[in-house]
Amino acid sequence: QEPKVQPVLQVQRGLPDLFGVASGDLLGTYPGPMSVVGLTGISGVVSFGSSILNPTITQTTTGGTTGQELTYKAQSAALLGGNVVLQSGTGTTSGLVRFLVGPTLAGYFDSNRSFRIGPNATSTFTGPNGVAPVAGTDYFFGGNAAGSMWQEFFSSAGSHRAAVGVYNTSAGVATTTNGVSIQAPGSTYTVTNFQNQGVIEQSGSSTSSLVFSKVLGDGTSRAITGRIFQSGAWGIGDSAGINSTSASAQAGLIGTVISIARIGGGTLTSQSFQTTILIQMVLLHLEFLTYKVILVSI
Repeated sequence: QEPKVQPVLQVQRGLPDLFGVASGDLLGTYPGPMSVVGLTGISGVVSFGSSILNPTITQTTTGGTTGQELTYKAQSAALLGGNVVLQSGTGTTSGLVRFLVGPTLAGYFDSNRSFRIGPNATSTFTGPNGVAPVAGTDYFFGGNAAGSMWQEFFSSAGSHRAAVGVYNTSAGVATTTNGVSIQAPGSTYTVTNFQNQGVIEQSGSSTSSLVFSKVLGDGTSRAITGRIFQSGAWGIGDSAGINSTSASAQAGLIGTVISIARIGGGTLTSQSFQTTILIQMVLLHLEFLTYKVILVSI
Protein backbone atom coordinates (compact mmCIF):
# COMPACT_ATOMS: atom_id res chain seq x y z
CA GLN A 1 0.00 0.00 0.00
CA GLU A 2 1.39 3.39 -1.06
CA PRO A 3 1.69 6.04 1.68
CA LYS A 4 -0.80 8.93 1.61
CA VAL A 5 0.50 12.21 0.23
CA GLN A 6 -0.02 15.12 2.62
CA PRO A 7 -1.02 18.59 1.31
CA VAL A 8 1.94 20.89 0.94
CA LEU A 9 1.83 24.65 1.57
CA GLN A 10 4.32 26.25 -0.78
CA VAL A 11 5.88 29.48 0.39
CA GLN A 12 8.45 31.83 -1.01
CA ARG A 13 10.32 32.38 2.21
CA GLY A 14 10.16 32.62 5.95
CA LEU A 15 7.13 30.48 6.88
CA PRO A 16 8.44 27.44 8.80
CA ASP A 17 5.08 25.66 9.00
CA LEU A 18 1.34 26.32 8.72
CA PHE A 19 1.12 27.85 12.17
CA GLY A 20 4.44 29.62 12.25
CA VAL A 21 5.07 33.34 12.57
CA ALA A 22 6.95 34.91 9.68
CA SER A 23 6.63 37.24 6.72
CA GLY A 24 6.59 36.54 3.02
CA ASP A 25 4.42 35.75 0.00
CA LEU A 26 2.20 32.69 -0.40
CA LEU A 27 2.79 31.07 -3.77
CA GLY A 28 1.39 28.17 -5.75
CA THR A 29 -1.72 26.04 -5.23
CA TYR A 30 -2.85 24.42 -2.01
CA PRO A 31 -4.61 21.04 -2.18
CA GLY A 32 -7.12 20.83 0.63
CA PRO A 33 -8.78 20.55 2.85
CA MET A 34 -7.48 23.42 5.01
CA SER A 35 -10.09 24.75 7.45
CA VAL A 36 -8.20 27.82 8.63
CA VAL A 37 -5.18 29.72 7.43
CA GLY A 38 -3.84 32.14 10.02
CA LEU A 39 -1.76 35.00 8.60
CA THR A 40 0.42 36.48 11.32
CA GLY A 41 3.53 38.55 11.26
CA ILE A 42 2.77 40.14 7.90
CA SER A 43 2.13 43.79 7.06
CA GLY A 44 -1.68 43.53 7.29
CA VAL A 45 -2.27 43.85 3.55
CA VAL A 46 -3.12 41.06 1.13
CA SER A 47 -2.01 42.46 -2.23
CA PHE A 48 -2.58 41.16 -5.75
CA GLY A 49 0.08 41.67 -8.37
CA SER A 50 -0.47 44.63 -10.70
CA SER A 51 -0.62 42.36 -13.77
CA ILE A 52 -3.51 40.23 -12.43
CA LEU A 53 -6.80 41.00 -14.23
CA ASN A 54 -9.99 41.26 -12.14
CA PRO A 55 -8.69 39.51 -8.99
CA THR A 56 -11.54 37.85 -7.11
CA ILE A 57 -12.04 36.42 -3.64
CA THR A 58 -14.59 33.61 -3.95
CA GLN A 59 -15.50 30.07 -2.97
CA THR A 60 -15.50 27.10 -5.33
CA THR A 61 -18.91 26.35 -6.84
CA THR A 62 -20.83 23.65 -4.97
CA GLY A 63 -22.76 20.78 -6.48
CA GLY A 64 -25.43 21.26 -3.81
CA THR A 65 -28.58 23.38 -4.01
CA THR A 66 -27.55 26.11 -1.55
CA GLY A 67 -24.37 28.12 -1.50
CA GLN A 68 -22.55 29.21 1.65
CA GLU A 69 -22.42 32.74 3.02
CA LEU A 70 -19.16 34.63 2.66
CA THR A 71 -18.39 36.85 5.63
CA TYR A 72 -15.96 39.73 5.99
CA LYS A 73 -15.59 40.43 9.70
CA ALA A 74 -13.54 43.16 11.31
CA GLN A 75 -11.69 42.76 14.59
CA SER A 76 -13.70 42.34 17.79
CA ALA A 77 -12.71 44.29 20.88
CA ALA A 78 -13.77 44.83 24.48
CA LEU A 79 -15.25 48.29 23.76
CA LEU A 80 -15.31 49.34 20.10
CA GLY A 81 -15.24 46.74 17.36
CA GLY A 82 -13.29 47.37 14.20
CA ASN A 83 -14.83 48.92 11.09
CA VAL A 84 -15.26 47.18 7.75
CA VAL A 85 -13.93 49.47 5.04
CA LEU A 86 -14.64 49.14 1.32
CA GLN A 87 -12.51 51.54 -0.66
CA SER A 88 -12.39 52.05 -4.40
CA GLY A 89 -9.16 52.81 -6.19
CA THR A 90 -7.89 56.38 -6.20
CA GLY A 91 -6.82 58.40 -9.21
CA THR A 92 -7.73 61.57 -11.08
CA THR A 93 -11.26 60.13 -10.88
CA SER A 94 -11.88 57.66 -8.07
CA GLY A 95 -13.32 54.24 -8.87
CA LEU A 96 -16.87 53.11 -8.07
CA VAL A 97 -18.13 50.96 -5.21
CA ARG A 98 -20.59 48.56 -6.84
CA PHE A 99 -23.06 46.03 -5.39
CA LEU A 100 -24.26 43.08 -7.48
CA VAL A 101 -27.09 40.62 -6.81
CA GLY A 102 -25.98 37.59 -8.79
CA PRO A 103 -24.71 38.99 -12.08
CA THR A 104 -27.02 42.05 -11.94
CA LEU A 105 -25.99 45.49 -10.74
CA ALA A 106 -28.20 46.44 -7.77
CA GLY A 107 -26.62 49.75 -6.85
CA TYR A 108 -23.39 51.64 -6.52
CA PHE A 109 -21.65 54.72 -5.18
CA ASP A 110 -20.43 56.84 -8.08
CA SER A 111 -17.34 59.04 -8.15
CA ASN A 112 -19.41 61.97 -6.79
CA ARG A 113 -20.36 59.85 -3.73
CA SER A 114 -23.97 59.59 -4.89
CA PHE A 115 -25.64 56.25 -4.08
CA ARG A 116 -27.54 55.11 -7.17
CA ILE A 117 -30.05 52.24 -7.24
CA GLY A 118 -32.72 50.74 -9.48
CA PRO A 119 -32.81 49.03 -12.89
CA ASN A 120 -31.52 52.23 -14.51
CA ALA A 121 -29.07 53.31 -11.83
CA THR A 122 -26.45 54.11 -14.45
CA SER A 123 -28.81 56.34 -16.46
CA THR A 124 -29.67 60.02 -16.08
CA PHE A 125 -33.11 61.64 -16.09
CA THR A 126 -34.17 65.21 -16.81
CA GLY A 127 -36.36 66.90 -14.21
CA PRO A 128 -37.18 70.35 -12.80
CA ASN A 129 -33.64 70.70 -11.41
CA GLY A 130 -31.94 69.67 -14.65
CA VAL A 131 -30.19 66.40 -15.46
CA ALA A 132 -30.28 64.06 -12.46
CA PRO A 133 -28.40 62.98 -10.50
CA VAL A 134 -26.94 66.45 -10.01
CA ALA A 135 -23.29 66.15 -8.94
CA GLY A 136 -22.74 67.53 -5.45
CA THR A 137 -26.49 67.75 -4.78
CA ASP A 138 -28.18 64.39 -5.39
CA TYR A 139 -26.62 61.94 -2.96
CA PHE A 140 -29.42 59.37 -3.19
CA PHE A 141 -30.79 58.56 -6.64
CA GLY A 142 -33.08 55.86 -8.04
CA GLY A 143 -34.03 55.23 -11.64
CA ASN A 144 -36.45 52.87 -13.37
CA ALA A 145 -37.26 53.73 -16.98
CA ALA A 146 -39.72 50.87 -17.49
CA GLY A 147 -41.65 50.75 -14.20
CA SER A 148 -42.53 52.47 -10.94
CA MET A 149 -39.99 53.81 -8.45
CA TRP A 150 -41.21 53.89 -4.84
CA GLN A 151 -39.65 54.38 -1.44
CA GLU A 152 -41.74 53.08 1.46
CA PHE A 153 -41.30 53.04 5.24
CA PHE A 154 -43.42 50.95 7.64
CA SER A 155 -43.76 50.76 11.41
CA SER A 156 -45.93 48.31 13.36
CA ALA A 157 -45.38 49.93 16.77
CA GLY A 158 -48.42 51.72 18.19
CA SER A 159 -46.38 54.24 20.17
CA HIS A 160 -44.08 55.12 17.29
CA ARG A 161 -44.33 56.35 13.71
CA ALA A 162 -43.02 55.78 10.24
CA ALA A 163 -41.84 59.11 8.87
CA VAL A 164 -39.56 60.99 6.53
CA GLY A 165 -38.40 64.53 7.22
CA VAL A 166 -36.33 67.16 5.42
CA TYR A 167 -34.84 70.14 7.30
CA ASN A 168 -32.46 73.06 6.88
CA THR A 169 -30.49 74.19 9.94
CA SER A 170 -28.69 77.14 8.35
CA ALA A 171 -30.21 79.59 10.84
CA GLY A 172 -28.50 77.73 13.67
CA VAL A 173 -31.42 78.19 16.08
CA ALA A 174 -33.72 75.29 16.93
CA THR A 175 -36.95 77.29 16.65
CA THR A 176 -36.05 78.54 13.17
CA THR A 177 -34.89 75.20 11.74
CA ASN A 178 -37.26 74.97 8.82
CA GLY A 179 -38.56 71.90 7.08
CA VAL A 180 -41.42 69.49 6.66
CA SER A 181 -42.15 65.88 7.58
CA ILE A 182 -44.66 63.26 6.48
CA GLN A 183 -45.64 60.96 9.34
CA ALA A 184 -47.72 57.86 9.99
CA PRO A 185 -48.12 57.69 13.81
CA GLY A 186 -49.47 54.66 15.64
CA SER A 187 -52.58 54.29 17.80
CA THR A 188 -50.84 55.23 21.07
CA TYR A 189 -48.39 57.84 19.80
CA THR A 190 -47.59 60.57 22.35
CA VAL A 191 -49.28 63.36 20.35
CA THR A 192 -52.94 62.40 20.75
CA ASN A 193 -54.22 64.29 17.70
CA PHE A 194 -51.69 62.45 15.53
CA GLN A 195 -52.84 58.97 16.51
CA ASN A 196 -53.95 56.82 13.54
CA GLN A 197 -53.69 59.81 11.18
CA GLY A 198 -51.61 60.73 8.18
CA VAL A 199 -49.68 63.87 9.19
CA ILE A 200 -47.87 66.61 7.26
CA GLU A 201 -45.98 68.75 9.76
CA GLN A 202 -44.18 72.03 8.94
CA SER A 203 -41.44 73.34 11.22
CA GLY A 204 -39.96 76.82 11.41
CA SER A 205 -40.34 80.19 13.11
CA SER A 206 -43.66 81.48 14.45
CA THR A 207 -44.22 83.48 11.24
CA SER A 208 -43.23 80.74 8.79
CA SER A 209 -45.55 78.66 6.66
CA LEU A 210 -46.08 75.44 4.75
CA VAL A 211 -45.79 76.66 1.15
CA PHE A 212 -47.62 75.12 -1.80
CA SER A 213 -45.74 75.70 -5.04
CA LYS A 214 -46.03 74.69 -8.68
CA VAL A 215 -43.44 74.43 -11.46
CA LEU A 216 -43.38 73.15 -15.02
CA GLY A 217 -41.51 69.93 -15.75
CA ASP A 218 -38.55 71.82 -17.20
CA GLY A 219 -38.09 73.87 -14.02
CA THR A 220 -39.67 77.10 -15.32
CA SER A 221 -42.72 79.11 -14.24
CA ARG A 222 -42.37 78.35 -10.53
CA ALA A 223 -45.00 80.12 -8.45
CA ILE A 224 -46.58 79.92 -5.01
CA THR A 225 -50.21 78.80 -5.04
CA GLY A 226 -50.90 79.00 -1.30
CA ARG A 227 -49.61 78.83 2.27
CA ILE A 228 -50.60 77.51 5.68
CA PHE A 229 -49.07 79.74 8.36
CA GLN A 230 -48.03 78.74 11.88
CA SER A 231 -50.66 81.18 13.12
CA GLY A 232 -53.40 79.00 11.60
CA ALA A 233 -54.16 81.27 8.66
CA TRP A 234 -54.61 79.70 5.24
CA GLY A 235 -53.60 81.75 2.23
CA ILE A 236 -55.02 80.87 -1.19
CA GLY A 237 -52.92 82.44 -3.90
CA ASP A 238 -50.01 84.74 -3.09
CA SER A 239 -50.32 88.53 -3.13
CA ALA A 240 -47.85 90.88 -1.47
CA GLY A 241 -49.49 92.76 1.37
CA ILE A 242 -52.64 90.61 1.19
CA ASN A 243 -51.71 87.09 2.23
CA SER A 244 -47.99 86.57 1.49
CA THR A 245 -46.99 86.92 5.17
CA SER A 246 -48.42 85.66 8.42
CA ALA A 247 -49.35 89.19 9.56
CA SER A 248 -51.12 90.15 6.33
CA ALA A 249 -53.00 86.85 6.16
CA GLN A 250 -54.25 87.29 9.74
CA ALA A 251 -55.27 90.92 9.06
CA GLY A 252 -55.18 91.65 12.79
CA LEU A 253 -57.44 88.73 13.68
CA ILE A 254 -56.67 85.88 16.07
CA GLY A 255 -57.33 82.28 15.07
CA THR A 256 -57.73 80.37 11.84
CA VAL A 257 -58.42 82.62 8.86
CA ILE A 258 -58.81 81.90 5.15
CA SER A 259 -57.31 84.71 3.07
CA ILE A 260 -57.81 84.68 -0.70
CA ALA A 261 -55.58 86.75 -2.97
CA ARG A 262 -57.05 89.15 -5.51
CA ILE A 263 -57.77 87.93 -9.03
CA GLY A 264 -55.15 89.30 -11.38
CA GLY A 265 -56.99 88.77 -14.66
CA GLY A 266 -59.82 87.00 -16.48
CA THR A 267 -63.44 87.85 -17.11
CA LEU A 268 -66.68 87.12 -15.32
CA THR A 269 -68.07 84.22 -17.33
CA SER A 270 -69.47 81.69 -14.86
CA GLN A 271 -71.13 81.25 -11.48
CA SER A 272 -67.82 80.03 -10.04
CA PHE A 273 -66.19 83.35 -10.98
CA GLN A 274 -69.07 85.27 -9.42
CA THR A 275 -68.68 83.31 -6.20
CA THR A 276 -64.91 83.88 -6.19
CA ILE A 277 -65.27 87.61 -6.71
CA LEU A 278 -67.95 87.87 -4.03
CA ILE A 279 -65.74 86.11 -1.50
CA GLN A 280 -62.83 88.39 -2.35
CA MET A 281 -65.00 91.49 -1.98
CA VAL A 282 -66.01 90.35 1.50
CA LEU A 283 -62.40 89.60 2.43
CA LEU A 284 -61.20 92.96 1.14
CA HIS A 285 -63.87 94.61 3.25
CA LEU A 286 -62.69 92.65 6.31
CA GLU A 287 -59.11 93.70 5.61
CA PHE A 288 -60.23 97.35 5.53
CA LEU A 289 -62.03 96.93 8.84
CA THR A 290 -59.04 94.94 10.21
CA TYR A 291 -60.15 93.37 13.47
CA LYS A 292 -63.39 95.36 13.95
CA VAL A 293 -66.59 93.35 14.14
CA ILE A 294 -69.93 95.03 13.35
CA LEU A 295 -73.02 93.52 14.87
CA VAL A 296 -76.36 94.52 13.40
CA SER A 297 -79.47 93.74 15.41
CA ILE A 298 -82.88 93.82 13.80
